[in-house]
Amino acid sequence: MSFINPDDYSITFSKLTIKENPRFLEVESEPILLQTKTENGLLVEVGSNASFEIDCKDACQQAVASGSFTMINSCTLPITVTGMKVSDPVRFSLFQFPDYNGIEVYSSGNVNQLPFTINPREKIKVNTYFHPLYEEIKYGNAGTPENRTGDKFGAEVQMLPGFPIINCNKAPCDASFILTGELLCPNVEHDLEWLENKSNFDQEFDQSSLENYEPPTFQNEFFLRKKHTLQYANQIPSSSVENYFSGISGALEKYAEYFDQNSWFDTYGDYGISGTLRGVFLHVSGLQKNSADNDKTNLYNVGFDHTVDVNDFISYGTRFSAGDYEEVNYEGNNYIVLKVKNQPIQSIDLMTNQSLFLREINPPGSIEMFLCDEGDFQNEKILES
Repeated sequence: MSFINPDDYSITFSKLTIKENPRFLEVESEPILLQTKTENGLLVEVGSNASFEIDCKDACQQAVASGSFTMINSCTLPITVTGMKVSDPVRFSLFQFPDYNGIEVYSSGNVNQLPFTINPREKIKVNTYFHPLYEEIKYGNAGTPENRTGDKFGAEVQMLPGFPIINCNKAPCDASFILTGELLCPNVEHDLEWLENKSNFDQEFDQSSLENYEPPTFQNEFFLRKKHTLQYANQIPSSSVENYFSGISGALEKYAEYFDQNSWFDTYGDYGISGTLRGVFLHVSGLQKNSADNDKTNLYNVGFDHTVDVNDFISYGTRFSAGDYEEVNYEGNNYIVLKVKNQPIQSIDLMTNQSLFLREINPPGSIEMFLCDEGDFQNEKILES
């Protein structure tokens, strides 16, 4: 795995005292650059052992290799890294394997090691992992250190919220770099055999056998992903309209608690879930505050438009247009469906429009609800995800 070659740049590093940390290796607070500059940004240090190889012996059982990269704060103020994005999360991952295998966007919501702050003149070492697919190792082309003809893979790593790296081409550049992995088998004869099931192939193929062959027909089928169904029992069994809105508010809080307890971001990676629940909750709270909770139709005849700041780095918009609802029969029950629109504003990669299905159940004032992908609820299938 290789990044920037430090030999190409006039950068000299002093000897460092390093201590173990459950999240990464960190340098004791002391100067680490013989050449000091007060430019804004990071230096990326790559050791001579940054390239690595997978042992060809039992390669299919030992299909992971590790490396690392080091970030150095060359600024006079602390730099906080809030997230990272790996373009090929299937074959490359960061921090700890296999905890984050398959994760594309690293954030404080799904990675324990984030965010982290690098103080001036300190550095942080981040472990990297290369884990090609089983088939790629078993059937792939492996080169040797002398003859680099093996299969190669790469992934771009972007750091958030974004700051310049100052030893990239001797000038500041975007906060991203490339991880690479290569299949190498030093001084070993290749013994891979293609078409392991070749005995099943007809060596004397007769083209006339295709004359009566009818190929299968294929038909695409689309469906909408339904999330967990929540039933909320209102503690006040009243048929009043105000209690109806109180039940919706309570159900939304319990539904949000359910998603938090079940790691919703790791499961779906979709901020649309948070957006719809937060938007409708603020909507109902506003109706109650303005004494507009005296008519059930106000739930869908009054619109809303909210901007939500999750933290200093993550924000999104959620809105509902008055009258943009539908009555849908799902599995024999009639639901009011609010078609909420969600829009990412800052540091969000995936945010879809999620519609909220809800209906009143017994005892009076109790609510059943679930989230579902936006779509044609009359003609497309709704399946539990």
